[in-house]
Amino acid sequence: MSLEYIAEHWEDPDDAEAGWFETAVEADDVPNCWPVSPSHWQPMPTPPCQTCDDHGAVGNILTAERCPDCSPPAPTSHPIPTGATGEDDIVQRLRDNADLDAAEDGNPAVIRLEREAANEIERLRRALSDAPAAGDALAVKLPAKLPKFEGSGGEYPSSESYQEGYAEGWNDAIDATIAQQQGEA
Repeated sequence: MSLEYIAEHWEDPDDAEAGWFETAVEADDVPNCWPVSPSHWQPMPTPPCQTCDDHGAVGNILTAERCPDCSPPAPTSHPIPTGATGEDDIVQRLRDNADLDAAEDGNPAVIRLEREAANEIERLRRALSDAPAAGDALAVKLPAKLPKFEGSGGEYPSSESYQEGYAEGWNDAIDATIAQQQGEA
């Protein structure tokens, strides 16, 4: 755009030499704001990649390959651990933290990490202590006599002899299964 063009289409081209032009309805052409030079502090955006148009890949959806002209993505400073979930998370964070000795100095991040580790260890200890051992099927045995069914018309027959035999039958089955697993039968 030349100064002559501006002088023809604008009534009063103030500061035309300095590169600032007024926006007015007197302009004949669209757009009536003319870019001259960047006047803000931010750098202009980089032009899009001519090969992939800033998509990062060339080809269609079936044959897409990484664009050879674009720069590769920057590596992350903290790689994501593979397979670290649940209980492994705290172990991974402990391994990654090189400042464990700084807790004596009062580093709050390390103190928080050690507190999380202690809580996780306590949770795992409780989970292991609550788990039944392999031979604890005896503790699950039914009582010698099931409680009497109150009311009529339910699923249980009213005969108490049936209820007593039912509980004893289950206890005998549990004893036989335990004996078979231990090789006594």
